[in-house]
Formats: sequence, C-alpha cells, structure tokens
Amino acid sequence: MITIVAVSQPGIKIPTDGSIGEVWIMDGTETKTVIKGIDGEATLRSGQLLSIEADGPALENLATIPGLPVVQLSIEERGFLSHNQLAGLQKLRSLQKLWIQCPTFGDEAIEAVGATNTLQVVNLLESKVTDAGCKSFSRFTNLTTLKLAGSQITDRGISTMGVFEAGNSGDATSHHRFWAHLVCWE
Repeated sequence: MITIVAVSQPGIKIPTDGSIGEVWIMDGTETKTVIKGIDGEATLRSGQLLSIEADGPALENLATIPGLPVVQLSIEERGFLSHNQLAGLQKLRSLQKLWIQCPTFGDEAIEAVGATNTLQVVNLLESKVTDAGCKSFSRFTNLTTLKLAGSQITDRGISTMGVFEAGNSGDATSHHRFWAHLVCWE
C-alpha cells in the first residue's frame, strides 16, 4: 500500500477512476472525505490537502499529474517496485517526508528518490539500501532526520553519506557529519 499526501493547486484535475488510487480530502481533523468526480475526474480548489491511498502501479500515474506537489510518501509494499514506479519517484520534486517499509526498497529506489533535494525526513524500515546506495543520501542536503530499522547499512555506508550544513547555526563554515542526525535501532 502506498499513502501519499499532496497539496492541490487551483483548478487541477485529478482522476477519480482509481488509476491513482482512492483520493481523500483532509480537513485537519480525523475526518477524510472521499473525492467523487464527474466522468472520471474532479477539479480541486487551491490548497486542499489530499490523502491518496494506492497500490504500487499508481505511483507512475500520479507522477504524470501536473500541479500536484506531493509532500509526503509512505510505501508499505511486499513486492518489487517496477522501473516505471522508480521513474515516478524521480518526478516527485516536492517530497519532504518519506516513510518506507519495503524489503525490496534498495539502492535503485534511493537513487531515484535522490533526484529531489527537498527531503527533510526519511524513515527506512527493513530496507535493502547497501553501502553503495548510501552515496545517494549525500544529495539530500535539506535532510534533518534519518531513521533506520532492520536495514543493511553499515558504519562504512554511513561514512559515505556526506557532510551537511549544521542545523540553524547560520554559520556557513560550521559542518557536521551526517550521523549526528542518525537514529538507528534493531
């Protein structure tokens, strides 16, 4: 299952035929309203917060919708992500939070997500990101938190993640190793 949080732009049309999964409007409470369109699509107002629940293939369809910034993505999959789905990940240019529980989510997937420089929080559970795949993390220059559980990342992999600006110091010369933000547990 893939859960997506996106913020709509004015007048954007989204499919309601299931090709991107079931789309809900979130109102800031526990209430979610499913979007029902006419002739298979719905027109959104500006700034609506959407929750989209989909299966794997919907990722590639979602990435083709212009004006729908995806800010949060959760993937809980037991199968493999296809090359088309990986291509869809590359097109999510506004992604801020990524939560993954997918044993097959490995180096290729992290490289695809690395195309965006907006990620702030990454939570990887049961991933297969290896030492080589860790190099992709050096692209996430806005990352503040990385949580790992059940992953194959070693000390060597962590050392390749790069050097990042210190939080809010305002001092361009102040750097720290990324593992200062790292939270690991078994």
